[in-house]
Amino acid sequence: MVMRIPSGKDDPVYWVKYHRHNVKMFKAVAVSDPDHKWECLAWADIERRRVEEFTNRPEWRQADDGPSGVVS
Repeated sequence: MVMRIPSGKDDPVYWVKYHRHNVKMFKAVAVSDPDHKWECLAWADIERRRVEEFTNRPEWRQADDGPSGVVS
């Protein structure tokens, strides 16, 4: 699923949803494209930190798959 890029007028809740979506997307690409795994994990971490800026709490505690960048 593709989400539209939020505008400056959008509610912060939409921004959080947008960045959380990007985290999931980058993690999925990291799994499906081994040649770009580390780049995608880095971008997933950047997006996770953006969520934390909006919510002021560690995002990895909210996630169901553990800290960003940890690969099982």
